[in-house]
Amino acid sequence: MLKRLLVATFCALLIVMSCKKDKDDPMKQNSASETFESVIEEGGTFTPVQKSTIVVDSSSSEKTEDGQRWRCTTTTYDAKDGAGGDGGFPMFNPNANVIYPGSLLQGSSLRKATPDVIAVDRAGGTISYDIIDGNDQSSFTVDEVKKSSITDAMNAIIGQSSGVIPANFNFTYKNIQSRQQFALAVQADYENAFLELEGYLNLNTDKSYSSYLVQLNQSYYTMSFDIPTSKDQLFAENVTPEDLAKYVGPGNPATYVSDVTYGRTYYMLIESTASSFDLEAGIRGSFSAIASSGGGSVDASYLSTLSNLKIQVFAYGGEASATLRTVVDASTLDSLVNKLASAGDIRSGKPVSYVVRSVHDNRVVAVQLANQYDVTNCVPIGSGNTPPAATSHWEGIVEDFGAIGAAVNMRYNRIALFNKAGNRYLVSEDNNTLTGPYELSDLGDGQIDLTSVGAGGVHRTPTVTGGVYFFNLNGNAFQEMAGATSFSNTSVKNIGSFHGGGCPFNAQGISGMASINVVSYNSHGVVVINKEGDEYSIYNTQSKQWQAAHTIAGSGLEVNGNKAPFTAFGAACYMRIGTIDYTVFFNKQGTQYSLWEKVDGFSPAYDL
Repeated sequence: MLKRLLVATFCALLIVMSCKKDKDDPMKQNSASETFESVIEEGGTFTPVQKSTIVVDSSSSEKTEDGQRWRCTTTTYDAKDGAGGDGGFPMFNPNANVIYPGSLLQGSSLRKATPDVIAVDRAGGTISYDIIDGNDQSSFTVDEVKKSSITDAMNAIIGQSSGVIPANFNFTYKNIQSRQQFALAVQADYENAFLELEGYLNLNTDKSYSSYLVQLNQSYYTMSFDIPTSKDQLFAENVTPEDLAKYVGPGNPATYVSDVTYGRTYYMLIESTASSFDLEAGIRGSFSAIASSGGGSVDASYLSTLSNLKIQVFAYGGEASATLRTVVDASTLDSLVNKLASAGDIRSGKPVSYVVRSVHDNRVVAVQLANQYDVTNCVPIGSGNTPPAATSHWEGIVEDFGAIGAAVNMRYNRIALFNKAGNRYLVSEDNNTLTGPYELSDLGDGQIDLTSVGAGGVHRTPTVTGGVYFFNLNGNAFQEMAGATSFSNTSVKNIGSFHGGGCPFNAQGISGMASINVVSYNSHGVVVINKEGDEYSIYNTQSKQWQAAHTIAGSGLEVNGNKAPFTAFGAACYMRIGTIDYTVFFNKQGTQYSLWEKVDGFSPAYDL
């Protein structure tokens, strides 16, 4: 009896000790109590992103270029923005095979170009696309969410689609002056995803270059993963909380890809030694059709005239799903234009962006971005001179319309003032009125074949006032508007046929043309300015001979001690004030002008 009592007591003691040991062992206790909910909650949630731009410092300086004085302000910004959100994370790695609808991702890795996955077995799910085209197979359910099954589902949906895709072009551009600003402009983490893009597009930090980032996106369609209403709809039955805990923890929430947009995207870093003013005008002109209508039309002529033009391109999607990494210049710009204009095929879309949601609460997530960078903006300094009454109505044109790229006499003092892009113009009349802006199609009978105007003027002799010549932006081809009213019976001709073909600037083109009264025996001469803006030549309409090229500075145009107020010229036109013939010379920037006449030479500069 005593023996049995001792055995029972010993067994009870062992049980108590075993229970105490389990209670004291945190690993065993956590293993028993840990659930999917607790692991997911341990990962935490995403802090809402802050968006702000704060001025940290600012300084001003002045500089002079080609006779134009500029006031430059350098501002240091402390900027915060977010990547992701409803607009999605941008794609910089078209081969990232972890991005597909339903993919599970580690939240702490979303700043990377290719995020880290949560590699556990998955439950089934349903995907669908957003095009309403009568497709009977617009959604597809898979038994297990994984790359291969989702790819099969997408192929099943696309295979039954009509193939028609919306134009849906999105065009943005931004002046870029630093790598930090570059990263924020593309919503990429400076130390992670941006490094992937920078491998394709390398910003030139040479201060003599102006740089703009142009982004073109064409969305073909969006594939969406049906939002799960429980964790059982995300994980397979054999997955345990411990399996999930390998990938989820404090500061590393569980997330999933809910939407992926497919299409094609072009990142273009456009750089030139032209001024930022001129480069922006060229970009606006080249891509204006896309910006206004969402079409794929690009006019390369606006960019091709810029000095030392270089375009770095990183593009993927579209034609044969090709990835394009190249550098083009003015001579090869047409090849890029052709690629942009080519129609898309729904089967050639690549993932261009993706939306991520939190497993914890299904909310769309974003990550914080923050950078500090400098931006320098330069504005022309006004001359402070009061213009003559005949041109006083030109004051304020730059602010309201933009810089002037061409000035064309339509008839005597009726002058068309074109913007730098050469696609819109104002009309200045003799009675000090300014009307417009007008489109190129408003010229004459609207049959002009040129897509832009970079120079021009009316043909005058002592006895005849003839047609109006319009030159393209390159200044090497022209079309005549006969009788100042009609283009119907004229065609575009090479500059080699202009006034006998002897113009000394045939090889480089011209930037300005105007009537000029130099001497009594050539009172109706024609002055043309070379494309660089530092030389001129005069055509004698009576002898029909071209003068040799002369530099403007120090030339015979600087009479009576009145020197040229600019070192580089752009547009030119003719104006008669009272009984005196004036030739109006504009600076190359298109922000100021000077009146010239044969007795007193150049006037001071006046502001537009």
